[in-house]
Amino acid sequence: MYAAAKAFVLSFSQALWCEAITHGVRVMALAPGPTKTEFFDVIGENAAVIGSLQTADQVARTALSALDRRRPPLYVISGRRNTLAAAGARLAPKRLLLPILARSMRL
Repeated sequence: MYAAAKAFVLSFSQALWCEAITHGVRVMALAPGPTKTEFFDVIGENAAVIGSLQTADQVARTALSALDRRRPPLYVISGRRNTLAAAGARLAPKRLLLPILARSMRL
């Protein structure tokens, strides 16, 4: 469900970008990756972390910096390690990647 919801948000953001661009509204999807919030305090572990933990301030700076560009991207990933992890995930065969991701999502 989580992966499906993320895919929906990305598709929705892209469609919204297309509809809003003629009105001067900027729309961008942000993939923050693991962010140091109360979430990890509540679950009591970092087992679900793939990539490196960033602060909320780091993620916000990434998003605002991207939105300040003359031509903001449709999608931005926060953090160099998270960007590399996402690129690797796109290149990895899904038969190998999905079981790894499924195990990481079991808390």
